[in-house]
Amino acid sequence: MTNHEDSHIESQITCDALLSLMRKQILDIERKEAKNTCAIFHQTGNRFVFLYHRKNSPNVRIYFRAEPDSELHQVPLTINLQKRTKINNAWERNFPYFFELSPSDNLEEVSEFLVQEAYPLSFKSASSILRKEQPALSEQRQIVEAEGYFNANNIEDARRRVTTSIVQRQGQAEFRRQLLEAYNYQCPITGCNAEAALEAAHIIPYKGTETNHIANGLPLRADIHTLFDLHLLSIHPKTHKIVISSELQATSYIEYMDQSVSLPKEKIAQPDPVALAKHYKLFLQKS
Repeated sequence: MTNHEDSHIESQITCDALLSLMRKQILDIERKEAKNTCAIFHQTGNRFVFLYHRKNSPNVRIYFRAEPDSELHQVPLTINLQKRTKINNAWERNFPYFFELSPSDNLEEVSEFLVQEAYPLSFKSASSILRKEQPALSEQRQIVEAEGYFNANNIEDARRRVTTSIVQRQGQAEFRRQLLEAYNYQCPITGCNAEAALEAAHIIPYKGTETNHIANGLPLRADIHTLFDLHLLSIHPKTHKIVISSELQATSYIEYMDQSVSLPKEKIAQPDPVALAKHYKLFLQKS
């Protein structure tokens, strides 16, 4: 066994021990494995600690979310807290603090620090992002509420409105049928195969029947459709990999970042590259 493999095993043991200590205080912490990562700790989709294996070293580098202007307290003497000197992308901006952890460090102190300091700052930072509603949605929400759309005094009328809303959202029948058949009745981003939850999304916004072309559509799960229409999520026109806005970095949608979209085998049914490029351009402008 090489020294590198020895180091990896030792860092893995450190991660396991730290996770065990943290779970005593936060029960629903989970763990995910990723490239060059010993563990990711997160709670209900909100990732707040990343533990990276240091190559050729038994040490672990821990990155965690915090607001840049926050003053951190109760930092154990064993922790040499550092802040990134360069910020090149949204991930680095969202996780600016880090420190090195060695197997000989006091893991109980480190666990306490992460639970008491990093964890609360994570939720404070994430909630500040999630509170920002899209201006267009906010304006339309006020109009809808002013018209009494959400007044459900009449049960039958309320049911009709709900049904109408679902039909409208799912899209024009023939267009949706073609998309579902082309994509094997699955969302190409999430893999969801619950037909009732799949909607016919336009890559370029609907402008009459000419835009109801299969190359201008995707059968997206309802929540993904919303994010796609808001340009908080897009598809790279060349690599066909999923990109997400910095506004979603603190949410469970981070799991789709850089995943490849499942495309139909038939070329004619695949997304039009020009349409994808236009959507991606608007995504970049909003991001």
